[in-house]
Amino acid sequence: MFTALISTARPPPPLPVDDGKPKFPQYLLPTIRLGLRRNRTRTRPPSQSDIPSLSTSPSSSISSSHIEITQPDTLRCLNCRSDLAFSTQIISKGFHGRHGRALLVSPPPSSSSSSSLSGVIPHYSRKKKGTKNLINIRLGPNETRQLVTGSHVVADIFCSICDSKLGWKYVDAKAPDQKYKVGKFILETAKITVEKHWEDVVPHRSRSSGSRKRANNSDVRGAGGGEDEEVVFDLNDEDECDDMFAGVWDPEVVARRREERVVRQG
Repeated sequence: MFTALISTARPPPPLPVDDGKPKFPQYLLPTIRLGLRRNRTRTRPPSQSDIPSLSTSPSSSISSSHIEITQPDTLRCLNCRSDLAFSTQIISKGFHGRHGRALLVSPPPSSSSSSSLSGVIPHYSRKKKGTKNLINIRLGPNETRQLVTGSHVVADIFCSICDSKLGWKYVDAKAPDQKYKVGKFILETAKITVEKHWEDVVPHRSRSSGSRKRANNSDVRGAGGGEDEEVVFDLNDEDECDDMFAGVWDPEVVARRREERVVRQG
């Protein structure tokens, strides 16, 4: 009996090899956009009446800067603050791990799908092209584990900088309806932190001119005109989450769907 217990005991996960070299984390970088996405309008030279005199003051007020989010929220290790993933990679928030609530996170986009998702998921700074793992993580050995949804082959994931256990990766699933988890990651909310990126941004046009431009856009929207605004993935929209999970998320379809929703509500 004692021999049987020894034979069925699980071996501890291998410890990371300490070669004495310092560990440097990788960083997630937002998509770099060159220039502004705005319509080219033909400008005319200022006339004599447009130039204010010394006795008059300009009617437009000085535009003040404001704070806005410049890139998606970043999921980081709670212990050492190393980058792990963007919040746009979260598939579901309804999972549970060893320490309570957990997130199901997709791997970085491949090179083939990064073109269709540009502007939704920023580019990655990674060493291996086409890697299917999150950055700054280390995988443990594969093991069969009985979870609430059935038997799965998983591998624990550790922070490659501070060796904190963050969750696990789904390697295989026995049930066919659980195959969608394969290749994705569970991140324990008790082991990670979500950080926002706020920056001081100076607007490029005054509020009055922006309202006039929005009014003009509403008149010419049916003819295909208007300002080329960027469509950002909405994590709280179930339809967009389903499209993203199925790999058919299209910014044009999403923009059309949002306009129809506004018309119905109005």
